[in-house]
Amino acid sequence: QQIYAGHFQMIFITWLTLLMYTIYTLYVSRKLKSLLYVGLSVVLLGLIVSIQLLPSIEFIQSTARGAGFSPQQSLLYSFPWKNFATLLNPFIFGSPHNGTFPFDNFMEGNIFWENNIFIGLPALILVFFSFLSVRKKKNSQVLFLVLLCLTSIFLMTGKYSPFYFIHSMKPFSFFRAPSKYSIMLIFSLSLLVGYGLQYILSYTHNKKLKPVYSHGLCIILFTATVFQLYQFHTSYSITDSPKNLLQSPPSADQLYGDSHYRYISYGSAVPWNHLFVKEGWQDMTGFNYCLLYTSILPDWDLI
Repeated sequence: QQIYAGHFQMIFITWLTLLMYTIYTLYVSRKLKSLLYVGLSVVLLGLIVSIQLLPSIEFIQSTARGAGFSPQQSLLYSFPWKNFATLLNPFIFGSPHNGTFPFDNFMEGNIFWENNIFIGLPALILVFFSFLSVRKKKNSQVLFLVLLCLTSIFLMTGKYSPFYFIHSMKPFSFFRAPSKYSIMLIFSLSLLVGYGLQYILSYTHNKKLKPVYSHGLCIILFTATVFQLYQFHTSYSITDSPKNLLQSPPSADQLYGDSHYRYISYGSAVPWNHLFVKEGWQDMTGFNYCLLYTSILPDWDLI
């Protein structure tokens, strides 16, 4: 499904994670039979998606990406170390909602939507408890997730990482935006949250504590998470009438009543970027988000 969707960097990140998990599983279990299953799965996958994969590989060879990006290009949009503070507060550096997020080095990678890994304090508390399960039971799955966390941190920080040279090597050099490797971190942290909650529930059960303690803790964590989501929503999301938000951009036929011509608009990106950088979308009147959304962008008819 990812291959048919066409975002090959996401495919590469997924396969990299699976490769790491396969190697780790083989190291822990010492069963070569697992490698056979993985090999057969890859062959079957290649046959199923070859109708999309082979033409895509041929097409990529005709583009600048086919030879790989230069080290400078592949390190664009790296994740700054200071942005790990967004784990606790997504708006610690400002919000694009009201135009307070600093886009000073926008073209070098200071993008709110790629340099934000907010999961909140309740989740981080549960991640801490998942580490305790390693100490007690030597949980191999948790150990792998910790390893995946560390790998993703060194990859996503790109030019700020001591291992920055990896992005100048193929196949890593085929892609820009090291910050996208943060998806590996979010994935592993999400699973660690589950192991942390599992540890708490098993601990209270083994200590024969009353269920009210574990249930009470779950209710507190759930309430805190819902509160954080509500706080994020009210501080970020667009607020306008459904009629305005759900309207579709008019097609060329609707505007001009003639299907023999195609029309596009030029220059809409300038006020669009100005809206995100300087104003935000807290004011939904006048020349705003909804009006810019209806501009006829190139290739919009494909969508």
